[in-house]
Amino acid sequence: MIGSLRPPAIGWGRLLLLAAVAAIGCDGLLTDPAPVGTVHVIARTRDRTPLPGIAAQLYTGQRPMGYDTTDTAGRVTWTAVPEGGYGVYLTLPDSYATLGALTGALGGDVADRIAVGPRSDTTVIFTFLRKGPGSVQAQVIDEDGVPLAAMLVGLYSPRGVVSEQRSDASGRATFPDVPFGNYGVFAIPPDSFGVRNAPWSVADGLVIDQGYRARPTLQLRRCKGGITVTVRDDANAPLEGFAVRRFTSTRIWPAVLSGADGLARLTPVICGEYGVYLEGKTGYRIPWVRDTAFVDGIVVTQGVTRTATLRAIRQP
Repeated sequence: MIGSLRPPAIGWGRLLLLAAVAAIGCDGLLTDPAPVGTVHVIARTRDRTPLPGIAAQLYTGQRPMGYDTTDTAGRVTWTAVPEGGYGVYLTLPDSYATLGALTGALGGDVADRIAVGPRSDTTVIFTFLRKGPGSVQAQVIDEDGVPLAAMLVGLYSPRGVVSEQRSDASGRATFPDVPFGNYGVFAIPPDSFGVRNAPWSVADGLVIDQGYRARPTLQLRRCKGGITVTVRDDANAPLEGFAVRRFTSTRIWPAVLSGADGLARLTPVICGEYGVYLEGKTGYRIPWVRDTAFVDGIVVTQGVTRTATLRAIRQP
């Protein structure tokens, strides 16, 4: 006799184990990250003013995925964006432009290679230029950071020099109402800086848009060296307290006194060609002879100290 078939008995312990496994499985389904993310877009000006009403498009490859317009905070948000690679394109009104429109750089209204992953949260910020005039205020300083007055400063664009100004007592030259565009400024060291064929100091890449003030600094460096004069008597002993002057064909500088070591240090000296001479002093005779009372043809160059010797003859 074949008895009836019955399912095997399952103990309470096994039932609890199966229930725990099932619970863990359900919890895993609830906590697994969704394969979508969020993309935020912010459109603003250089001073961080939000730009509302800018049309924005989210795309992947050649396929548009979403259209929207920035709100009063200059923001667009796309949620539940499927995992993958995306780009964003913004359409600007005529009153605005990208930085690339002035500098020749590509893009500015497009951001690509945006990776969206499970529960990712990505923000893309676009900064645009508002068409309109701004200003440029350049400051001219020397090698020590001291402002330089009366220096000629030029403002230029890709088409040539636009305007020229002299720096004021604070070293500043101001160009107001500069039209929207890409500019640079330059300053030329004067001859008094001792630099032959002096290179201009230039600051370029000044992008001017509505209300923007560019504040570049132009540094002019003097060419400087020195002259050290040794004053000796006819026995070759050093002489103290003798006045030594530096001169050119157009100028004589204040005297410098020799020290106990007989040295008169004339420094700093702007690069160029000079002479030095020794002034008379009671008890000494100084014949006006080269290499005695004076030495000329001393060429001072950058960072170099030239030397010379002057002599006074003791009176009997």
